Amino acid sequence: IGVSLFGAVFAGELTAGLAGSLSGQAPVSIETAPAAVQALPSAARALYLHAFTAALHPIFLYAAIIGAAAFALTWFLQEVPLRGSAPITSRPASPPPYSERDKRPGGS
Repeated sequence: IGVSLFGAVFAGELTAGLAGSLSGQAPVSIETAPAAVQALPSAARALYLHAFTAALHPIFLYAAIIGAAAFALTWFLQEVPLRGSAPITSRPASPPPYSERDKRPGGS
């Protein structure tokens, strides 16, 4: 859920950034391959890369806020102590005797 949520926020921010900075120029898709970005004119490429990096900033900001909130919520978890020891069951004093039927097939 987190990846899709952050992906949606990133796509929205990138679309808004591209719409604002590339107005009047050839439209550039969000799904543009790196080779297609390199093929853009230098001015359009700089605007695209600026919009791309500007769209990443809110993602890290939201992730940091969610991470800090999750950490804060861990202080409210109830501590459950681990079991002290397992009960000791009675064990035979010596191992069971070896018998002929315990041999492996094949003579070993």
